Amino acid sequence: MKPFAEKISLYSINEAEGGNQDEQGFYDSVSLGYAGRYYGFPTTTFAEPGSKIINKRLYRQKGRIFHGINNGSLTRREARRLGAEQAKIRVDKFYAKHNDGHIGPREFIYLNHELNHSSRHIYRLKHNDKIRW
Repeated sequence: MKPFAEKISLYSINEAEGGNQDEQGFYDSVSLGYAGRYYGFPTTTFAEPGSKIINKRLYRQKGRIFHGINNGSLTRREARRLGAEQAKIRVDKFYAKHNDGHIGPREFIYLNHELNHSSRHIYRLKHNDKIRW
């Protein structure tokens, strides 16, 4: 039976891979991200699931809009406006993803901000005093 595997420090990993170290002794996120994937450490870089997160939130917001239509808490005009807002977010996601093949950190932050705004908008329109008869 082998003894417990030797401890591997991020310093030795990055030195072996030729990682870039700045003056404070920190390594760049690319080399740490590679080390995390290779050695099982948590990575510091954005992974591709950003697109899945955006899709999941869009799907849930679409369900909230349909629920508001079905129970009468959204008028036709409100539903149309929310649908246009969701379409704009989908178009922004399309351009963010197909510009370079993935959604980058800044693009993810921007899309997440738009989704937060849209979520608040859905809540406010569903809970106002206008009712569809």
